[in-house]
Amino acid sequence: MRRRRTHRSLGPAAVLVALVTATPVANGDGGALVARGELDNGEPAAVFVSPVPPRVGLVAIEAASASWRATPPRILLERNGLVLGGASAPSPSDPLAAFIEIEVPAEGMWRLVVESDAGRLEADVPIAAQPPPWRSRLPWMLAWIPATLLLWARARLVRGRNALSA
Repeated sequence: MRRRRTHRSLGPAAVLVALVTATPVANGDGGALVARGELDNGEPAAVFVSPVPPRVGLVAIEAASASWRATPPRILLERNGLVLGGASAPSPSDPLAAFIEIEVPAEGMWRLVVESDAGRLEADVPIAAQPPPWRSRLPWMLAWIPATLLLWARARLVRGRNALSA
């Protein structure tokens, strides 16, 4: 009788292990908050950057404020005299945000400026280098360890249950 309880309790444990190992893979968080404040009219505003952490390559910047949705702001990234960005467009996913994608060529500390007639927000954004290709696959490679252990444990339980019923 005791084996059945152990067998039944492994189901939730297996689901928990699967969720824990899949968590770093799920990147639907909308980005990291890099600046927040009030515009000139007192309206709250926030700026989000993704991917998290921002890396060399395509960086998505979303500026959230009702005023910025009505008149999209200029979104700029500045570093050592190089200015990237320009006019943003309404965000396809957020009804109160403006959105732009900027191709960032180099790592380092970049100055983010979001400005319009309604106000201005600034922040320093560290841009990281791209990881080596094998590191982007590392979570998937490591996910095989708990999957293998779960399959091994299941096989042992089935073998034990078959031995009891025989």
